[in-house]
Amino acid sequence: QPIGAGVSLIGNLRGDWGIPLFSASALPAVDRFFAGGDVATRGFETDKLRTEIVRYDVSPAGGGAAFRVIPQGGNIRFLGTLELQFPITTLGGFQWAGALFFDAGTIFDRPLLFDLGHDVKCSVGLSLLRLLTPVGPISLEYAVPLTQSLAEQTWKQEPWYRHWPGLIHFNWGIPI
Repeated sequence: QPIGAGVSLIGNLRGDWGIPLFSASALPAVDRFFAGGDVATRGFETDKLRTEIVRYDVSPAGGGAAFRVIPQGGNIRFLGTLELQFPITTLGGFQWAGALFFDAGTIFDRPLLFDLGHDVKCSVGLSLLRLLTPVGPISLEYAVPLTQSLAEQTWKQEPWYRHWPGLIHFNWGIPI
């Protein structure tokens, strides 16, 4: 929706629900819905919006433990994006724009298991390099998650991460 002087407000909502609709069990891994990454809830690693933490022994004698974060996915997925896109200049015949955005997403298995305070993951970000081409925008974006899982909170305490708390995403897409 244009809101003046080349500035646009862009919204997107998406919902996916696996069949059978009210199954008590999880769908097979190949049919589950995932999110996180360049195009679905930016600021999170690819497919890691909902994860599972697996603990295992690292030595034959059981002397140490390690943890592995595995994308879990789910039967139901809801994603939403709200962007404020603004013009910067014209570059090589294409409009160069920037954007501020807010993404939210959730993945769960059954409606009765949904917890609004725990299951919804949010991120905010900025794009200062978005070329608007006839085949869709080409953009470089930076997003920071506002809500994180326990697994992310643990490894994101490392000193190198605290100075760079988000992820860079490259997107090229054809608007549908």
